[in-house]
Amino acid sequence: MTAADLAHTVSRETGRTLVVACGAVFGACARFGLQGLAPGSLWPLLGINLLACLAMGFFRPGLFWGKGVLGGFSSFSAVVVVFYHVPAWEAVAYLAATVLGGFAAWGVGDVLAERRTWRHHRTSSDDAGGSGTAGARGVRAAEQARAHRTVHHTRPEGRAK
Repeated sequence: MTAADLAHTVSRETGRTLVVACGAVFGACARFGLQGLAPGSLWPLLGINLLACLAMGFFRPGLFWGKGVLGGFSSFSAVVVVFYHVPAWEAVAYLAATVLGGFAAWGVGDVLAERRTWRHHRTSSDDAGGSGTAGARGVRAAEQARAHRTVHHTRPEGRAK
């Protein structure tokens, strides 16, 4: 690797790091504000983490919104700090809810994103005469017109005009 290649790599990675860091500032401030609504309770943090997982699954964001904003918004380190102040059974229940709920929330977001994509694709194909309601009407109308021409405009030999 040449010095120019190394400088380019460092520059690119520094830029990516700054993008994530800027997003994390916004996410951490949002988390701090929401946690202030119920100080001393760990349950708002569960909601925050599940909301972040849902958003990650639904939006599939890039560096700024994903690793940055949502990474700063959700926080496993905050979970660990909270564990220090609660009974062991509550910490274990909370950890299980965080991990299992996080996977479930991301999965729900992913399914919703797929439906949104499918619905958008279906709507676009409808506009172009695809298989949706409007497209089906257009296809039916074309088939009826073709049938009308065949029945009413045929020569005795059976060939259409």
